[in-house]
Amino acid sequence: MFLGWPWGRRVWMGVVGMLFSWARGFGLVLARGRVRRVLLLVGLVFAALPAGSALADTTIGQTGGEPTTRCAGPIVRADTHYVVPPGGGVITSFSFQSSSRNTGQQVDFLVLRPAGGSHYTVVGKSGLVTLAGTGLETFPANELPGPFAVQGGDILGLWYPGVLNGCVRDTDAGGLVTSSSPGDPDPNIGHTVLLPNGVFTNSDLNESANLVTTSQTIGQVGGFFQNGPCHFQAVQGDTTYVVPGSGVIFSGVITSFSFQSSPQNAGQQLDFLVLTPALNGDYVVVGQTGLVTLKGTPSGTTVETFPANIPVRGGDILGLWRPDGLFGCARPVSGTGGAIVDLGESDPSVDERLPFDSPNPLDDSNESATFVPIGVGQPPPPPPTPTKEQCRHGGWKNFPQFKNQGDCVSFVATGGVNPPTGS
Repeated sequence: MFLGWPWGRRVWMGVVGMLFSWARGFGLVLARGRVRRVLLLVGLVFAALPAGSALADTTIGQTGGEPTTRCAGPIVRADTHYVVPPGGGVITSFSFQSSSRNTGQQVDFLVLRPAGGSHYTVVGKSGLVTLAGTGLETFPANELPGPFAVQGGDILGLWYPGVLNGCVRDTDAGGLVTSSSPGDPDPNIGHTVLLPNGVFTNSDLNESANLVTTSQTIGQVGGFFQNGPCHFQAVQGDTTYVVPGSGVIFSGVITSFSFQSSPQNAGQQLDFLVLTPALNGDYVVVGQTGLVTLKGTPSGTTVETFPANIPVRGGDILGLWRPDGLFGCARPVSGTGGAIVDLGESDPSVDERLPFDSPNPLDDSNESATFVPIGVGQPPPPPPTPTKEQCRHGGWKNFPQFKNQGDCVSFVATGGVNPPTGS
């Protein structure tokens, strides 16, 4: 159905035709029965780096420790000198200079965001890794899973459960901060830790991280505001706003979304989405920002940007959930658009499968995202595994790997011996 404007482009014959044209909303209302067919993703348009462009990698922090220094855990340590530069990026790996004394010891590399005073919030981590004790050791950032977005001002840290040799090194201008005493559990993402001991200016952590800062824009902001609001709450997407790369491996991370807003949108809420194609023209939600609130502007229009942290793979597309009455949700284009819509939907959850009308070449969504490509072959997470009950009563549709209920039940009943035949 609709993505934009409260009247159509052409007058149809008869009163019924006129009413349908009005509701068609600038070319995005289809018949009530949804047309379900596999979308041909042609004319994919995104602002991309030139072919062959190298990724810009930056090292934050520095490895190297005093081998005879024994650091007692469990404890959180961080370094205020190891700061993500303005503009942020994506952390792809962490490194530690080890020795044979650390063989078998575990570390969880952290990224922390200042939360006021001596408080820091964990925004990313490697998950527990085990040291081999063989010198410089590098570990991928896998906790989400996959590399994760960071912002300017975030700092590096780590947690370890036992005695770690060489966790710090002496320096004349250090930035080490620690918790007050051993005993801290390994913090989860979103957890706030207290590092109250001030800065130890004679020590720095033995830790570094690889930061990718090159980014590109997917999609395009810009809405049509003149003819009233977009009617009905809905999930909308755009088949021309496509993540580049192979659909087999993660190709990067979306670090922010943008929307062109207007004064009428002040206080309206959106949920920016990433959708992956399923069968029959359906899409599955694979990432979302959660609800964000538009500020609008006293006059004119403004572009509002919201942070995100969503690993994506090639072929995923941008989408959003919108409330009834949002102004400028889309804009007209000349035959190159790909707007799709599922009217009446409440804000969906990750892994939810949604049916969409066929793409409309006359409209594009008002949305863009900052995409940071990564040069690592992180495999995608396995699709969620259902129970038999979740396969029944149409529940199989929430699992994009299955083509029907029998396919789903067979997979569960055989413990995965019979593989799914959908995609």
